[in-house]
Amino acid sequence: MELLLLLHNLEVLELTGDSAGHISLPAQLSWPALRELRIKDFEMLEATDLACPSLEKLCLNGFMCLALPTGLAASPRLSVLDLSGPTDTIIPKADLLAILEGVQASLEDLTIQGWELEALPAWFPMLPRLHTLCIADSQLSVVPNLPASLRSLDLQGNALTEVPAALEAMTQLTYLALGSRAGERTFQISRSLDGLINLPNLEVLSLAPELEQPLGKREIWTPQSLQYLGLAQHKLFNSGSKLQLNF
Repeated sequence: MELLLLLHNLEVLELTGDSAGHISLPAQLSWPALRELRIKDFEMLEATDLACPSLEKLCLNGFMCLALPTGLAASPRLSVLDLSGPTDTIIPKADLLAILEGVQASLEDLTIQGWELEALPAWFPMLPRLHTLCIADSQLSVVPNLPASLRSLDLQGNALTEVPAALEAMTQLTYLALGSRAGERTFQISRSLDGLINLPNLEVLSLAPELEQPLGKREIWTPQSLQYLGLAQHKLFNSGSKLQLNF
């Protein structure tokens, strides 16, 4: 009885594996006080229904096979959702988009790295509270329509070949990261970066993908790219700007 009462009143649960084990939650997890649930680095997570009305943060990372939970629409406070890491390709992307649509009114911080999305749904720009978005390691070849409220945007590891002009209209951005897909070197700078470095709130502009990889696998810039990067650095230095340009 004491254990059941403890679980009933549990607010934060974090479980970390070794990437070699499965984890099974109850078919329905009904802990009314649970605010944060973090599960990472297991090989497999089986399906569960999260009937947790107080849930504010859900992080499921590092699974080779992930059965997406159901019931999140009943969590009106869910503001942070992190579903990053390798996922089993048999999981329909429609399941992921259905989850996002169910919690779109409350989402503020979203990480969907590694899902290889080629596009985002038409309702995505209307997310009213979203300020942080990571869609790294995906299949985006153009920047989709995004909420104007975004302050942090990570698009590294996509199929972009140049800096999208659409980003120059996102005046709330403080952090922006762009770069090539893993193993590719297609992203280049084909025009002036003035539109980005003039964004009024931008503090970090990262054009340096795959920094964790050996030097030989990092981005190789063309002479034209180096020219535009050099001009941007020169302008930032002369203006006294505090914008951090990483490349």
